[in-house]
Amino acid sequence: MRLKLTMKSSLCEVVNFLSQDVAGEIAETVYFRRGIDSYRSRIHTANVIRDLEIIIRESPPPGKVLDFGCGFGIQSFMLAEEGYKVVGLETIEDKSLSHFFKGEIKRHKMDRDRTLEQIWQRLSGRCEQLEFKVYDGLHIPYPDTHFDIILAYAVLEHIPQDDLNIILKELYRVLDIKGYLFVFQFPRAESYAEFIAHRLGVEAHDFLLPEKGIIRLLEGYGFKIYKTYRSDLLLKRPRKLVNALFPVLRYLENVLLCTPLSYFAHHINIIARRVD
Repeated sequence: MRLKLTMKSSLCEVVNFLSQDVAGEIAETVYFRRGIDSYRSRIHTANVIRDLEIIIRESPPPGKVLDFGCGFGIQSFMLAEEGYKVVGLETIEDKSLSHFFKGEIKRHKMDRDRTLEQIWQRLSGRCEQLEFKVYDGLHIPYPDTHFDIILAYAVLEHIPQDDLNIILKELYRVLDIKGYLFVFQFPRAESYAEFIAHRLGVEAHDFLLPEKGIIRLLEGYGFKIYKTYRSDLLLKRPRKLVNALFPVLRYLENVLLCTPLSYFAHHINIIARRVD
Protein backbone atom coordinates (compact mmCIF):
# COMPACT_ATOMS: atom_id res chain seq x y z
CA MET A 1 0.00 0.00 0.00
CA ARG A 2 2.89 2.33 0.73
CA LEU A 3 4.12 2.08 -2.88
CA LYS A 4 0.74 3.08 -4.25
CA LEU A 5 0.47 6.14 -2.01
CA THR A 6 4.03 7.17 -2.85
CA MET A 7 3.44 6.67 -6.57
CA LYS A 8 0.18 8.64 -6.48
CA SER A 9 1.71 11.56 -4.58
CA SER A 10 4.73 11.55 -6.90
CA LEU A 11 2.49 11.74 -9.96
CA CYS A 12 0.46 14.61 -8.52
CA GLU A 13 3.64 16.41 -7.52
CA VAL A 14 5.26 16.28 -10.95
CA VAL A 15 2.07 17.31 -12.76
CA ASN A 16 1.58 20.25 -10.39
CA PHE A 17 5.25 21.18 -10.73
CA LEU A 18 5.02 21.32 -14.52
CA SER A 19 1.71 23.18 -14.41
CA GLN A 20 3.23 25.90 -12.23
CA ASP A 21 6.79 26.00 -13.56
CA VAL A 22 6.21 26.03 -17.32
CA ALA A 23 5.27 29.61 -18.11
CA GLY A 24 4.89 32.08 -20.95
CA GLU A 25 3.89 31.09 -24.45
CA ILE A 26 4.58 27.40 -23.82
CA ALA A 27 1.98 27.17 -21.06
CA GLU A 28 -0.65 28.60 -23.42
CA THR A 29 -0.11 26.16 -26.27
CA VAL A 30 -2.76 23.58 -27.04
CA TYR A 31 -0.03 20.92 -27.08
CA PHE A 32 0.98 21.63 -23.48
CA ARG A 33 -2.54 22.03 -22.16
CA ARG A 34 -3.72 18.79 -23.73
CA GLY A 35 -0.79 16.86 -22.31
CA ILE A 36 -1.21 18.21 -18.79
CA ASP A 37 -5.01 18.04 -18.85
CA SER A 38 -4.92 14.31 -19.51
CA TYR A 39 -3.54 13.92 -15.98
CA ARG A 40 -6.58 15.71 -14.58
CA SER A 41 -8.54 12.55 -15.39
CA ARG A 42 -8.71 10.26 -12.37
CA ILE A 43 -9.06 7.28 -14.69
CA HIS A 44 -5.90 8.16 -16.60
CA THR A 45 -3.84 8.77 -13.47
CA ALA A 46 -5.09 5.53 -11.91
CA ASN A 47 -4.12 3.67 -15.09
CA VAL A 48 -0.63 5.19 -15.09
CA ILE A 49 -0.10 4.27 -11.44
CA ARG A 50 -1.36 0.72 -12.01
CA ASP A 51 0.88 0.21 -15.04
CA LEU A 52 4.02 1.61 -13.41
CA GLU A 53 3.42 -0.60 -10.39
CA ILE A 54 3.26 -3.59 -12.74
CA ILE A 55 6.67 -2.68 -14.17
CA ILE A 56 8.15 -2.39 -10.69
CA ARG A 57 6.63 -5.70 -9.61
CA GLU A 58 7.68 -7.65 -12.71
CA SER A 59 11.20 -6.22 -13.03
CA PRO A 60 12.25 -4.33 -9.87
CA PRO A 61 14.93 -1.60 -9.96
CA PRO A 62 17.73 -1.05 -10.59
CA GLY A 63 17.80 -1.54 -14.33
CA LYS A 64 18.05 0.40 -17.57
CA VAL A 65 14.72 1.53 -19.00
CA LEU A 66 13.89 2.87 -22.45
CA ASP A 67 10.67 4.89 -22.35
CA PHE A 68 9.97 4.66 -26.06
CA GLY A 69 7.83 7.55 -27.30
CA CYS A 70 8.02 9.21 -23.90
CA GLY A 71 6.12 12.41 -24.70
CA PHE A 72 6.39 14.81 -21.75
CA GLY A 73 8.41 12.19 -19.89
CA ILE A 74 6.26 12.04 -16.77
CA GLN A 75 6.37 8.23 -16.65
CA SER A 76 10.11 8.41 -17.37
CA PHE A 77 10.60 10.70 -14.38
CA MET A 78 8.55 8.53 -12.04
CA LEU A 79 10.47 5.38 -12.97
CA ALA A 80 13.78 7.19 -12.49
CA GLU A 81 12.60 8.31 -9.05
CA GLU A 82 11.98 4.65 -8.21
CA GLY A 83 15.63 3.81 -8.91
CA TYR A 84 15.81 2.92 -12.60
CA LYS A 85 18.23 4.55 -15.03
CA VAL A 86 15.84 5.89 -17.66
CA VAL A 87 16.17 7.19 -21.19
CA GLY A 88 13.10 8.98 -22.54
CA LEU A 89 13.19 8.73 -26.34
CA GLU A 90 11.12 10.73 -28.81
CA THR A 91 11.09 11.19 -32.56
CA ILE A 92 12.29 14.35 -34.23
CA GLU A 93 8.92 14.33 -36.00
CA ASP A 94 5.87 13.46 -33.87
CA LYS A 95 3.83 11.01 -35.93
CA SER A 96 0.76 11.43 -33.74
CA LEU A 97 0.26 15.11 -34.61
CA SER A 98 -1.86 14.25 -37.64
CA HIS A 99 -4.18 12.35 -35.31
CA PHE A 100 -4.57 14.99 -32.61
CA PHE A 101 -4.18 18.22 -34.58
CA LYS A 102 -5.70 17.72 -38.01
CA GLY A 103 -5.13 20.72 -40.27
CA GLU A 104 -2.78 22.52 -37.87
CA ILE A 105 0.25 20.27 -37.89
CA LYS A 106 2.90 22.88 -38.72
CA ARG A 107 2.02 25.19 -35.82
CA HIS A 108 1.68 22.36 -33.35
CA LYS A 109 5.03 20.88 -34.40
CA MET A 110 6.70 24.13 -33.32
CA ASP A 111 4.71 24.11 -30.07
CA ARG A 112 5.63 20.50 -29.47
CA ASP A 113 9.37 21.01 -29.96
CA ARG A 114 9.53 24.03 -27.63
CA THR A 115 7.31 22.40 -25.03
CA LEU A 116 9.30 19.18 -24.84
CA GLU A 117 12.59 21.07 -24.60
CA GLN A 118 11.38 23.03 -21.57
CA ILE A 119 9.74 20.10 -19.83
CA TRP A 120 12.67 17.75 -20.36
CA GLN A 121 15.11 20.31 -18.97
CA ARG A 122 13.03 20.66 -15.83
CA LEU A 123 12.50 16.95 -15.24
CA SER A 124 16.05 15.82 -15.97
CA GLY A 125 17.32 18.66 -13.78
CA ARG A 126 15.48 17.12 -10.84
CA CYS A 127 16.75 13.56 -11.35
CA GLU A 128 20.25 12.49 -12.37
CA GLN A 129 18.99 9.02 -13.31
CA LEU A 130 17.00 10.50 -16.20
CA GLU A 131 17.92 11.73 -19.66
CA PHE A 132 15.95 12.54 -22.79
CA LYS A 133 16.94 12.08 -26.42
CA VAL A 134 15.45 12.46 -29.88
CA TYR A 135 16.06 10.08 -32.78
CA ASP A 136 15.21 9.78 -36.47
CA GLY A 137 12.03 7.76 -35.92
CA LEU A 138 13.45 4.48 -37.20
CA HIS A 139 16.86 3.60 -35.79
CA ILE A 140 17.23 3.56 -32.00
CA PRO A 141 20.68 5.01 -31.20
CA TYR A 142 21.79 2.35 -28.69
CA PRO A 143 23.76 -0.89 -28.96
CA ASP A 144 22.29 -4.39 -28.94
CA THR A 145 20.79 -5.69 -25.66
CA HIS A 146 21.31 -2.32 -23.96
CA PHE A 147 18.04 -2.04 -22.00
CA ASP A 148 16.54 -4.29 -19.35
CA ILE A 149 13.06 -2.81 -19.84
CA ILE A 150 11.31 -1.10 -22.74
CA LEU A 151 8.10 0.81 -22.08
CA ALA A 152 5.82 1.69 -25.00
CA TYR A 153 2.94 3.64 -23.48
CA ALA A 154 0.16 4.50 -25.93
CA VAL A 155 2.66 4.93 -28.75
CA LEU A 156 2.90 1.99 -31.19
CA GLU A 157 -0.53 2.70 -32.70
CA HIS A 158 0.72 6.11 -33.90
CA ILE A 159 3.58 4.67 -35.96
CA PRO A 160 2.94 4.18 -39.71
CA GLN A 161 2.71 0.48 -40.51
CA ASP A 162 5.75 0.47 -42.81
CA ASP A 163 7.84 2.10 -40.07
CA LEU A 164 6.43 -0.18 -37.38
CA ASN A 165 8.14 -3.20 -38.91
CA ILE A 166 11.51 -1.49 -38.53
CA ILE A 167 10.69 -0.20 -35.04
CA LEU A 168 9.73 -3.62 -33.67
CA LYS A 169 12.99 -5.07 -34.98
CA GLU A 170 14.84 -2.21 -33.28
CA LEU A 171 13.01 -2.68 -29.99
CA TYR A 172 13.89 -6.37 -30.04
CA ARG A 173 17.51 -5.55 -30.86
CA VAL A 174 18.12 -3.10 -28.01
CA LEU A 175 16.26 -5.18 -25.40
CA ASP A 176 18.42 -7.42 -23.23
CA ILE A 177 17.98 -11.16 -23.45
CA LYS A 178 15.17 -12.02 -21.00
CA GLY A 179 14.37 -8.32 -20.79
CA TYR A 180 10.81 -7.02 -20.56
CA LEU A 181 8.72 -5.16 -23.13
CA PHE A 182 5.68 -3.42 -21.63
CA VAL A 183 3.12 -2.33 -24.22
CA PHE A 184 0.42 -0.35 -22.45
CA GLN A 185 -2.77 1.27 -23.76
CA PHE A 186 -2.77 -0.27 -27.25
CA PRO A 187 -6.25 0.34 -28.75
CA ARG A 188 -8.19 -2.71 -29.90
CA ALA A 189 -10.26 -2.96 -33.08
CA GLU A 190 -12.99 -4.58 -30.96
CA SER A 191 -13.33 -1.43 -28.82
CA TYR A 192 -16.77 0.15 -28.77
CA ALA A 193 -15.11 3.47 -27.80
CA GLU A 194 -13.20 3.43 -31.10
CA PHE A 195 -16.40 2.53 -32.96
CA ILE A 196 -18.18 5.54 -31.45
CA ALA A 197 -15.20 7.83 -32.11
CA HIS A 198 -15.09 6.81 -35.77
CA ARG A 199 -18.81 7.41 -36.15
CA LEU A 200 -18.54 10.86 -34.56
CA GLY A 201 -15.26 11.74 -36.30
CA VAL A 202 -13.46 12.61 -33.05
CA GLU A 203 -9.92 11.40 -32.33
CA ALA A 204 -10.39 7.87 -33.59
CA HIS A 205 -7.19 5.96 -34.25
CA ASP A 206 -6.45 5.28 -37.90
CA PHE A 207 -4.39 2.17 -37.13
CA LEU A 208 -6.33 -0.52 -35.29
CA LEU A 209 -5.69 -4.23 -34.96
CA PRO A 210 -7.81 -6.91 -33.32
CA GLU A 211 -6.38 -8.18 -30.06
CA LYS A 212 -5.09 -11.42 -31.57
CA GLY A 213 -3.48 -9.44 -34.37
CA ILE A 214 -1.58 -7.28 -31.89
CA ILE A 215 -0.29 -10.35 -30.09
CA ARG A 216 0.71 -12.06 -33.36
CA LEU A 217 2.49 -8.90 -34.47
CA LEU A 218 4.74 -8.90 -31.40
CA GLU A 219 5.31 -12.64 -31.55
CA GLY A 220 6.29 -12.29 -35.21
CA TYR A 221 9.28 -10.20 -34.17
CA GLY A 222 10.49 -12.64 -31.54
CA PHE A 223 8.75 -11.46 -28.38
CA LYS A 224 7.22 -14.06 -26.09
CA ILE A 225 3.92 -12.92 -24.61
CA TYR A 226 4.07 -13.26 -20.85
CA LYS A 227 0.82 -11.65 -19.67
CA THR A 228 -2.04 -9.61 -21.12
CA TYR A 229 -4.94 -7.70 -19.63
CA ARG A 230 -7.71 -5.51 -21.01
CA SER A 231 -8.59 -2.07 -19.68
CA ASP A 232 -10.86 0.93 -20.17
CA LEU A 233 -14.23 -0.64 -20.76
CA LEU A 234 -16.16 2.45 -19.63
CA LEU A 235 -15.94 5.85 -21.31
CA LYS A 236 -13.73 8.57 -19.76
CA ARG A 237 -15.98 11.50 -20.66
CA PRO A 238 -17.52 13.81 -19.63
CA ARG A 239 -14.45 14.16 -17.41
CA LYS A 240 -15.97 16.14 -14.53
CA LEU A 241 -18.78 13.65 -14.11
CA VAL A 242 -16.47 10.64 -14.47
CA ASN A 243 -14.05 12.12 -11.91
CA ALA A 244 -16.89 12.68 -9.45
CA LEU A 245 -18.11 9.10 -9.85
CA PHE A 246 -14.64 7.58 -10.17
CA PRO A 247 -14.67 5.17 -7.17
CA VAL A 248 -18.00 3.67 -8.23
CA LEU A 249 -17.09 3.54 -11.93
CA ARG A 250 -13.70 1.96 -11.21
CA TYR A 251 -15.30 -0.77 -9.12
CA LEU A 252 -17.94 -1.38 -11.79
CA GLU A 253 -15.36 -1.54 -14.55
CA ASN A 254 -13.21 -4.03 -12.63
CA VAL A 255 -16.27 -6.25 -12.25
CA LEU A 256 -17.27 -5.95 -15.92
CA LEU A 257 -13.74 -6.71 -17.10
CA CYS A 258 -14.18 -10.16 -15.54
CA THR A 259 -17.20 -10.84 -17.76
CA PRO A 260 -17.62 -11.46 -21.52
CA LEU A 261 -18.25 -7.72 -21.89
CA SER A 262 -14.50 -7.20 -21.59
CA TYR A 263 -14.43 -8.11 -25.30
CA PHE A 264 -15.40 -4.48 -26.00
CA ALA A 265 -12.67 -2.92 -23.81
CA HIS A 266 -10.72 -0.09 -25.38
CA HIS A 267 -7.16 -1.25 -24.70
CA ILE A 268 -5.02 -4.33 -24.51
CA ASN A 269 -1.93 -4.22 -22.30
CA ILE A 270 0.88 -6.66 -22.93
CA ILE A 271 3.88 -7.83 -20.95
CA ALA A 272 6.35 -9.57 -23.26
CA ARG A 273 9.92 -10.79 -23.00
CA ARG A 274 12.80 -11.29 -25.34
CA VAL A 275 13.67 -14.96 -25.38
CA ASP A 276 16.48 -16.02 -27.73
